[in-house]
Formats: sequence, structure tokens, C-alpha cells
Amino acid sequence: PIKAVVNVGYSPTFEGKENKEKIVEAHLITESSPMNKEDRAAAEAESEESSEATIAAATEIEGDFYNETMRLQLIGYLRPEQKFDSFPDLIAQIHRDIGNADWALDEMPYVFSKEDEFVKDGGLE
Repeated sequence: PIKAVVNVGYSPTFEGKENKEKIVEAHLITESSPMNKEDRAAAEAESEESSEATIAAATEIEGDFYNETMRLQLIGYLRPEQKFDSFPDLIAQIHRDIGNADWALDEMPYVFSKEDEFVKDGGLE
């Protein structure tokens, strides 16, 4: 499995270009993903024991997945969708979301989601 941060919504920041139907946008988290990590020194000190069980970030992914089938398992919630005053504000928040998701997915109980039958290899049933 590969960690991701996902938006489910209408893209309200782009006035006049909002989606008429809800869409799902997934940003796969790789080693080079732009992310802002909040000060987590205290939280990381408490969770040192679980560091061996973390889900590693994917090294890199070639190409894109437009018009491809992908399985996503939504296992957490960061924040509601919101409209931003500017595109740079949106990008800054996305970078914070990536950092928060990257950290949260290494923590309990999410670290065990990689064992879920839904995300294991084996094709669609």
C-alpha cells in the first residue's frame, strides 16, 4: 500500500469552476512529496516504539493514474473542505495536509491498515 492524502469534494477555491458533482482527488505520498511537518517532537518521542511498524513512503511513482482503476481506503479525517482566498494559500494547506497525513498514517491504529484485505494485492473481486 501507498500512503495518500485525499480530497472528496467540489474544489470550492476555483470560483466559477467548482465541480458539479463530488470528486475524489488522491495525492500519493512519496519521499519527494512537498510537505510541511508541524512540530511533532513530543509526539514522536512518545511513539518511538512504533517506528519499526511504520508504512514507508513510496520512493517515486512514474506517470499518472488518469482513467485507471485505483483502490483507496479512507481511514482517517484531517479537516473539512474549504475555500481559500488564493491559490498559494490552497497549496500551503495541501502541503500541511500531506505532512499531517504522512505522520498520522504511521501512528496507531492506522499503521495496521496495510494488513487490511482491501488493500492487499490480489485484484478486484
